[in-house]
Amino acid sequence: MRLRGIETSAETLLPEVRRDLMTAFGCPVLDRYGCREAGVIAHECSAGGMHVNAEAVIAEVEEGQVLVTTLNNLSMPLIRYRVEDLAETGDQCCSCGRGLPLLRQLRGRVSDIIRSPSGRLIHGEFFTHLFYGETGIRAFQVEQTSADHLEIRYVPAEGFDEAARGAIERSILEHGDSGFIVTWSRVEAISPGPSGKFRFTIVRPE
Repeated sequence: MRLRGIETSAETLLPEVRRDLMTAFGCPVLDRYGCREAGVIAHECSAGGMHVNAEAVIAEVEEGQVLVTTLNNLSMPLIRYRVEDLAETGDQCCSCGRGLPLLRQLRGRVSDIIRSPSGRLIHGEFFTHLFYGETGIRAFQVEQTSADHLEIRYVPAEGFDEAARGAIERSILEHGDSGFIVTWSRVEAISPGPSGKFRFTIVRPE
């Protein structure tokens, strides 16, 4: 059965990824924008417009920052919640004929793909899952500085345990690649990237 379309979500849909999907599957690719706190904020139509889900949210852009107000969350309403994504509002009408508000130039989080010493491709989510539930580490960032070297910057929290750090490193070597050399750097804070989002994984260009 031939696919009628592909819907993408979560990370930013890069132009080259959209092109590869369209080439591989021979169907349109429509992007969806949202967050866990507010649900679906906007969805792309067949004409390329990113339409705000106006029945459920109000999406504003203030100084480039996306602010969301939820309309159907009665237990915990969010009012002008700063999502920490960047965008522009679109004043022009979409050629599809829908009158819903538009968002343009959306920029959110992108997870880099790390290539291990043996050539294995490791998605950034591999590392975030290693840190889930680890209360002794407040924030972290993994940077691949060379083919076989990973530097992990971390902000410790109260109750930090060296044993937990060792368990994370063993998981990287066992389930990622045993060829990695892992070093840890304790820092006071980790700055967000240009989009306002924290990048959990970074690959330094060669």
